[in-house]
Amino acid sequence: MKFDQKFGKYACIGDTITADVTKKMKLVAAIVFDDQCQPSDFDCYDEQQIERWQKDEWYFVGVVLSLQSHDGTIKAHLGSLWGNECHLGDNDDWLTEIANELIDEKQILNTLQSINEPVTRAIEALTHTN
Repeated sequence: MKFDQKFGKYACIGDTITADVTKKMKLVAAIVFDDQCQPSDFDCYDEQQIERWQKDEWYFVGVVLSLQSHDGTIKAHLGSLWGNECHLGDNDDWLTEIANELIDEKQILNTLQSINEPVTRAIEALTHTN
């Protein structure tokens, strides 16, 4: 299973992409502001990049996966990866790759079963799209 949609070239906090899992459930990847990271946490940023960060020209984000009903109710958090750069380069669509790598199909099926969601269609969707 993978997201068919992509985050935009200039992704923004709050942006989401979705993939249907069942008739009632969807997988959602959201971009969330990461207020715990700063360039000094890493050894890879030059002075100009740090100055741009201080001017809020770029920032760190987390990519957060959740399982939601189609009305938007969050049923389960499935994973996240924090400390990702947003607006540092020319293109943020690589955040979609992170979202796809966070997908754990077995975890999705187990979560669906734990919330009593019928999994037949989900199993078909997960096994036929790889």
